[in-house]
Amino acid sequence: MTKRILLLCLAIATPALATKTMFFTQSSPADFEAGKLDSLVATNFGQLKLARAIESVLPDDGKYASIDALAEGLDGTVYLGTNASGLLIALKDKKPTTLADFGDGAAVSALAVEASGDVLIGVSGETAKLQILKKGATAPESLVELPGVQYIWGIALAADGKIYLATGPNGALYEVDPATKSSKVVFDSDEDNLRCVVSMNDMLFVGTDPNGLILKIDRKTGKATVVFDAPESEVSTLLLDTRNGQVYAATSQLVEASEPAATTEPAGHPTDHTTGEPLFQEPAQAPKPKPSDDVASPGELHAEPATPAPAAEPLDPPTGADTQPAQHGASPAGPITQIGGDEPAPNGNAVYRIDSQGFVSEIFRDPTMVLAMARLENQLLIATGPTGTLYSLDLSSEEHAAITKSRSQMLTSILIASDKSIYVGSALSSTLSKLTAELAKTGTFTSSVLDATQISAFGKAQIRGTIAPETSISISTRSGNVENEESPLWTDWSEPVPAARFTNIQTPPGRFLQYRLILSGNGQATPTLEDVSIAYLEPNVAPRIDSVSVTVDATTDGTPQPMRTISWTATEPNGDELRYTIFERSSPTSPWIQLAKDLTEVTWQWDTRKLSDGRYEVKVEASDALANAVGMGKTVSRIAEPMQVDNTPPVIGDINLTRDGGKVTIALRVADRIGIVSGLEYSMDADEHWQSVQPSDMLNDSPDEQYSIVLPDPGPAARVVSLRSRDESGNTAYESVTIRPENK
Repeated sequence: MTKRILLLCLAIATPALATKTMFFTQSSPADFEAGKLDSLVATNFGQLKLARAIESVLPDDGKYASIDALAEGLDGTVYLGTNASGLLIALKDKKPTTLADFGDGAAVSALAVEASGDVLIGVSGETAKLQILKKGATAPESLVELPGVQYIWGIALAADGKIYLATGPNGALYEVDPATKSSKVVFDSDEDNLRCVVSMNDMLFVGTDPNGLILKIDRKTGKATVVFDAPESEVSTLLLDTRNGQVYAATSQLVEASEPAATTEPAGHPTDHTTGEPLFQEPAQAPKPKPSDDVASPGELHAEPATPAPAAEPLDPPTGADTQPAQHGASPAGPITQIGGDEPAPNGNAVYRIDSQGFVSEIFRDPTMVLAMARLENQLLIATGPTGTLYSLDLSSEEHAAITKSRSQMLTSILIASDKSIYVGSALSSTLSKLTAELAKTGTFTSSVLDATQISAFGKAQIRGTIAPETSISISTRSGNVENEESPLWTDWSEPVPAARFTNIQTPPGRFLQYRLILSGNGQATPTLEDVSIAYLEPNVAPRIDSVSVTVDATTDGTPQPMRTISWTATEPNGDELRYTIFERSSPTSPWIQLAKDLTEVTWQWDTRKLSDGRYEVKVEASDALANAVGMGKTVSRIAEPMQVDNTPPVIGDINLTRDGGKVTIALRVADRIGIVSGLEYSMDADEHWQSVQPSDMLNDSPDEQYSIVLPDPGPAARVVSLRSRDESGNTAYESVTIRPENK
């Protein structure tokens, strides 16, 4: 009977620990790839499923260095070519037999099987050579040697029996006549390496390095045209499907060795190929809420479809044999050569589809290097490095999933055997693995460390997906207060609990959380998980006021005025909306007087003209009470530096006028109540120009200053001297002195 699960509920260990509900939500490929997958795959739709079961065929003992080429004989024997050790190995009934040892520094870099059953062996080394293992023979023999050539990267077989070799480091395409054991160059390129070659009718398709070209070459005339110029520097492998005339091309420009990032999701919602009912699905009409129901909306993933780009010329119509195997070369980590170029690909690498009319579309992109491809029915299998991930790409929907992730960082070769078994060769760990037709029966996903930023209680976990018959999902959790997941200070994993409606799982409060999902099946079906959302109650951390300042507003002419701007900066760790209250007081012993409340902005204008002169303090108070339950809010405050209010202008007085020797001296005093006298100016007879006067001690630095103004005696005419003085607060005083004619 199909199981139907709506939510997984985690019991809250301590009530009222916090008042704000937050959520950890994981649903994208990047979210799942950030965790640890064991026998599970993550699709580009963000689904977790059980992976294909995998078994090791060869021991990981370092004997083989790197398995760079695979081929299957007519009798089911699997042939392996290795890098560095230069071995040709036959695998029959799970038993490996070394047929040839070409010596250290050599590499069996390409293999192909002729219709007769003879095996062609491309050997790279100081001098590249093509060997042939004839049907029934136990050792290969030489077919041709290629002086000046070091690498045979690919082998293509033509219908007329001719053999074509993609070579390096001089980028030449060779034709080999096996009947005469002779070779000739049919195309000499400007590229360093021709990295792969496939044959269709009288045309050859070739991928190059370092300019990332796909060439179409007439093997009769040697004339070449560019089918596609990839943005990546190297076309590493080609796969030809002669049933529809399509060519699949993959690139392998260098990438940084890191975990895969999220990939682009194709448009539309994925089709679930399992049977069974969803863990959660939208009802046709919203039901009336029940106390036990939680409702969430399943999201849909959208992306723009790939846009085809025209190639230089249409391809030839398809005829002849079925799909030809992909061509591949030496491992980027192998001792023969470094492939992939020197500059990392900024957008990773891609698989391109070139249809029979020559139109090109991108059907796969990932921050990896694509090193080999093979086609199994409507699936394209893509072997990559440096993450060691084997992808399966559905050629109809363009949905792709990671079938498995190898211990090796480089998957260098792939073979679909006649019994549909999938063989994958790798570098670094140097193993040959076989994927079985069955799914793994158990797989686990361990999430990355989830940080609540504060000690929190963990609430309900909502899981959305599908549980098919004879499959199940269970969950286990743990918490801690240190980020290092290897620390023994974390709690133990809780006992796995089956994913059933309103299942309670006890997890102590903590700052950090991890969850583990266990997916189980019967080898034929898999449960499918799409997203996980875990609620946690975040403690209400008090806000913080980082600074408070009070500045004097200035007029357009720069003169200060009584308007003050109070401004502050505040931090709210929980993201709550804050409300602010402003207070003032005239001394540390005076009560605080409220100026404004319920402010949401972080500035406020204050008119100080109603205040008496003196020094004042301003306090700003921040509260998150409205964003939290009653009694759970936090309030903090901060006091600004004391400020001075001076609304009284200075006084100009003690004016004394004297005459001596044709000059008139005006002596005077300027005093301010609490501030500093900032200067004195005068003008004659209401002239608009004001002349500055220095105080007697040359410094305007006190509330009481003496000044002297010496003027020419006006003689018989009367003169009016206007006086103007300001204090440091911008308050201005005016006075005038009349100089009358002498004896009048």
